[in-house]
Amino acid sequence: MNTINMPMAEIKNLFLTPPPSGIHTLESISFDSRELSGKEWFLPLKGEKIDAHDFIPEIDREKKAAGIIFSRGNAPANLPSIHVKDTNQFLLELALAYRLRINPYVIGITGSNGKTTTKDIMAHLLRSGFGEGYVHSTQKNYNNHFGVPYTILSMPETTRFLVLEMGMNHPGEISLLSRHSAPDVAIITSISEGHAEFFQNGDEIAREKISILSGCRGEKKIIHHEDIHRRFPEEIKRASGQWVNPGKCMLDHDLSIRERSGEYAMMYGREEYALGIHSATQKENFILALCALLSMEMIQKNPNILPEIFSRMKEIPLPQHRLQKVTSGPCEIWDDTYNANPDSFRRAMDFVSGRKKNRLYGIFGQMSELGDIAKERHFELGQTARKYGFQKVIFSSNNPEYRNAFREGWENPSGCDTISNEDEDIRKGVTSLLPELTPDDVLLLKGSRSTRIERVLDYLKK
Repeated sequence: MNTINMPMAEIKNLFLTPPPSGIHTLESISFDSRELSGKEWFLPLKGEKIDAHDFIPEIDREKKAAGIIFSRGNAPANLPSIHVKDTNQFLLELALAYRLRINPYVIGITGSNGKTTTKDIMAHLLRSGFGEGYVHSTQKNYNNHFGVPYTILSMPETTRFLVLEMGMNHPGEISLLSRHSAPDVAIITSISEGHAEFFQNGDEIAREKISILSGCRGEKKIIHHEDIHRRFPEEIKRASGQWVNPGKCMLDHDLSIRERSGEYAMMYGREEYALGIHSATQKENFILALCALLSMEMIQKNPNILPEIFSRMKEIPLPQHRLQKVTSGPCEIWDDTYNANPDSFRRAMDFVSGRKKNRLYGIFGQMSELGDIAKERHFELGQTARKYGFQKVIFSSNNPEYRNAFREGWENPSGCDTISNEDEDIRKGVTSLLPELTPDDVLLLKGSRSTRIERVLDYLKK
């Protein structure tokens, strides 16, 4: 349930029929028929497999909702109702109306890698400076055309800062989300071949990510990964806005980051502040969030708040399964199983190879949503793993073409086991690897979300 207390008068242009007589406020809304308590309006959404309009007759008959907003079928007989053209579009328009009514400072974050990490760092910096109750951010993986409006509509009326993660699978999605969230500042973490299934090339993906500018308010300020200008100059030329270079931003504010033995700290003037991050990729994400913070007018007018924010950076809450060190196991284990694409694989391999004490091992799952380039990229993944010096890799996929491509890229008759992604094959693969591992070895776990490579942790602990 989302409590929004939205005056009907402010959204009446979204209705095909006027609200029922005597109802002046849309107090709360729910998209899940299973969670209805009778106090909220039900908004049935249409997904790829289910259209929640099918549940309206039961809800109407049993009076499980305060009312129903619908776009298909007949009006309910027993409950107040409002007819709209399309409930999915209404959700987006309602979210924008609520965002403008509460009027928080909105930070929109997109990119191929590091969106969630950057989002969590950004939210932590803001909470450190302004308080827990004033910051709202995307939870879980709610970053699509359902998740972003859900996040907006779930923010409390006290929200001063809203941190939104925006993901995409198809062309036009980032622009759609940006137009219905109106960011005050945007962050692009990186651009790579993640979600390449519906895009022709990297330029199309870049164009899609950069389209986050389309909905930005004011001067369209964007914080970007430093290599975007170098790799996609034509896309940058097409997108007007104030592009903030992170390196220059750090220098302008007398900030620098140093690393010693895997520990990162930031220098601000003569003061040193420990950071709760441990990889170069997380450092990049941190810098992007920090520069977004420094770009805010409220920070520029009150820089004395920065030491208080910096004093809590050691407590940065990094998201689960994103290059996290596992606290127990037969060796040093790094869990990066939340998702995978060619670029994030290379970054993870680069990180663990720098920590190698003895031998390097990997348990990998396939990379999904790569479309026609998938076979080629899995061949290159096998090559890359060999180049980084992995002693042995177990590669899991239910696609035999991907397994063969990885093995061919490995180019060695030994050190590479390719297995299906079924539970029993995963268990057998881990069981066979366990006797080889020693405390001085390093093991990387990585794969796309659909492969659920984190399952191996249960077997590694036994």
